[in-house]
Amino acid sequence: MDNIVLERIPQKKIRKYIQQQKLKIKSFEELKPSFRFWEGLDELYEHDESFICPFDMEKTWEFYLKSNPKDVWNGKLVSFGLMLCKSSNIVIYCNDTFEKAEIGQVYYINLKLLGGLYNLAVSHEIVNINAIDKYIEISYVEGGKSIGIQRISLHADTKGNTIIHHKTFYKSKSLIRDKFIYPYFHTKVLKEYHNSMINHISKSML
Repeated sequence: MDNIVLERIPQKKIRKYIQQQKLKIKSFEELKPSFRFWEGLDELYEHDESFICPFDMEKTWEFYLKSNPKDVWNGKLVSFGLMLCKSSNIVIYCNDTFEKAEIGQVYYINLKLLGGLYNLAVSHEIVNINAIDKYIEISYVEGGKSIGIQRISLHADTKGNTIIHHKTFYKSKSLIRDKFIYPYFHTKVLKEYHNSMINHISKSML
């Protein structure tokens, strides 16, 4: 964790979050996903959202794998801070080149809530990529506000579109947060992210 250059991270909340992690974690390998498999989820809450992308599934899948996080985690609510590659011990910042999503990558994003009155740093780790069944699974990193796992899966419809299904299992230490606050803001964040991705695909196809 010592090779992270805090000055290259634009979000104050993410810088503070990483500083807190450094007190407990010395290497990228020590970052652990809160869930790696779809087991033991009975006590977690479930959230589902679906989106329609007007492009075929293969093209959509390619963009979900290869789009630079700074281009799609870049809206009023969400912004990309940095990414850690656990396998290569490399840090990718906002202005760095990005090749593709891979298992073991840890993403740090900033959530700007309530018009910017409250900011929250969140980290996810990619724990599975299935190129055959077309889905990506990400888990909250241990030590954050929530634990859980998410799956982004792509399905073709009969009209040549791609249905993007985002399923989330989650839980925190607050019942009020889990029942009322999390579903509301999670829905807004997912809409911003997936609509940003769809718009990114559309512009790239012009």
